[in-house]
Parts: sequence; C-alpha cells; structure tokens
Amino acid sequence: MKRERNLDLLRCLSIFMVMVIHVCGLYFWSTSKLMNKAFIITNFFDAFSRTAVPVFILLSGYFSLNHLVTAQKYIKKIIVKFIIPTIIWIVFYHIFFKVRIEKGVSFKELLDLDYLKGISEVFFSNQGSHLWFMPMFIGLQILTPLLILLRDKLIGQRGFLLLGVAMLLAGMFFVVFRLVVKPIIISNLTSSFIFLGYYILGNALPKTNLRRIKRFVWLVSFFLSSSTIFYLIHRFTAQPELYRLPAIYFYNYLSIFVVISSFSLFMFFYKIKIQTTWVEVVVDRITPNVFFMYFIHNAVLLILIDWLSKFIVIQNHLLIMIPGIAVITFCISFILAEIHRVVALKLRHVFNLKVAS
Repeated sequence: MKRERNLDLLRCLSIFMVMVIHVCGLYFWSTSKLMNKAFIITNFFDAFSRTAVPVFILLSGYFSLNHLVTAQKYIKKIIVKFIIPTIIWIVFYHIFFKVRIEKGVSFKELLDLDYLKGISEVFFSNQGSHLWFMPMFIGLQILTPLLILLRDKLIGQRGFLLLGVAMLLAGMFFVVFRLVVKPIIISNLTSSFIFLGYYILGNALPKTNLRRIKRFVWLVSFFLSSSTIFYLIHRFTAQPELYRLPAIYFYNYLSIFVVISSFSLFMFFYKIKIQTTWVEVVVDRITPNVFFMYFIHNAVLLILIDWLSKFIVIQNHLLIMIPGIAVITFCISFILAEIHRVVALKLRHVFNLKVAS
C-alpha cells in the first residue's frame, strides 16, 4: 500500500500530543485549584493537544475500513499485532507501578501479583491508565469486517456516512448524559461503540464534498475550536457554581469543540502534500514505531519526571517544561522503539534460520 506521508506525519504529531496531554495531566488538577499562571499554561497545552486520540481513531478508520480481507488473516492480525502486545504491556505496567510505588520489591512479590486481574481490569472495566485506548481500539478492529460488509452490501457509502454521523452524535450525547444526568461506567472494550462515529467518519468524510474545503479553512477551524476549549475550561473551572456542566467536559474526546478540532486537523493534513525529503525520511522512520512509542512512553515520562524533580520544581517552569519533557519523552521512546525493532528483526531472522535448518 502506497504511503500517505501527510497522514503519517499526522500520526507522528498525534503521538506527540498524547505525550503532551500526559505531562499536563500530572499538573492540571493541582494548578486548577490555584487558577494561577501555571494553570493557564497547562490548560493551553492540553487544549491544543486534545485532538490526539480522536485523530488516531480517524486515521485508523481511514485505513482499516477500505477493503475486506480474509477472516483468518484478519483474526491473526488482531491477535498478533494488538491483543498479545497489549497483554504484555499490561503485565509490564503492573510490575512498573509496583516497583515505582514500593521501593525494594522482591522478585517473589512480583510473581505474586494478580496479573490476570490486571488484564481483566484493563479490558473489562475502565481501568488501565493510558492503556485504556487499546481495548477500545481492538473493539473497533473486531467490528471492522462487519462495518465493511454493512457499507458494501447493504447501506452504501451515503448510508455509511449517515451511520457515522448518527454514532458520533450518540457518543456525544452519551458523554453529556453521563456527566449531567447519571454517571455510567462502561468498560474500555465496549467504549469502542462510543467512539465508533469517529472510526466510520475517518473513512467516510474524505469522500464527501467537505474535501473541497480549503486547507486554510480547516487550519483556522482547528485553532478556533482549540482556543474555545482553552477558554471554556478556564471559565468553567474559575466559576463552577454557575454551570451544571463540569469544566472537564470540554476536555472529553467527544465534547463538541474537541470533535470540531479533531475533524479540522484531520482534514487539514488530509489535504496537504509532503514534498520535503528530510520530512519524508523522518516520518518514514517514526511511523512504524508509533505503537511501541505509545506503549512505552508513560514509563519513560514518569521516570523522567521523577529524575527531574530532584533538581527542579517543574511546576514553576511549565511553559518550558511541558513541551520540553514531551520532546525528551518522544525522543527516548523513539530510540527504545528503534532498539526493539532491530532486536526483533534479528531474533526473527535467527528463528527463521533455525526453523529452516
């Protein structure tokens, strides 16, 4: 399949935005109580990065909902590429958080950890730190063959577009209902239905007349909607007693302005062309490592924060530290991903030689 480097670049930007969100998340609640300069800085970076997860889903829908492959091949892809790595990383973070919180943990204590419970919680509850994304993503992948058949055999492209709009609106309504009317907890796996609108529209939207809108308009829309998120978070946090809707709603991936911002950024990158050689080289190198970078970055980030905190009060320098820590985390995660890729290729080569012999 021909590379679409404009969308590969967006994927690289999105994983960086995820890291920015996670840096901001460490300081959002503490600074929001003070409503000081640190909160304004944290809110700014967070608001302009909120498209990260929706854009990943849009990109996945764009590529995955094209052509149906054989059931055997598709099931193997889901198991080998997504389910097994997710389980491995759940175990890894189970150990990581135990060691990080409780210094001097023995090997026996690590063996006694309830790993099955940890795996079950990530898939079948709403637990799992940043790993919540993977069960949701796996759920979307499981639904993919059904969605393709539905589009190609029953409802057609127009019906598929309308289905995407309906599912997106249902997800947006669910978020408001859960925050305002009744708190409802759903598992990470079944949350795939909540994000299904993004997934479908990632494939359907570029095939509509909206693709004719100038990229400048999409870029302006992204900045205006992200700025609105920044403003509303600040206002609703400063005067929560005036509003029934909690401020945190505007950070939700299915809140109205995050939806607008996400589609705007997606369509902007859909319309641009990458013609600079060095950008192509960088994007081609990073893109295959994005999933590994996603998995490992939280450990890298927390270790980096723990180390930096010994030398500097990070909260006093957030204007520099938020992007700085995100960049360092991105670079270290990429290096580790490259090492993993090289080692994996060598092991596969050795294994194939042994099998052949």
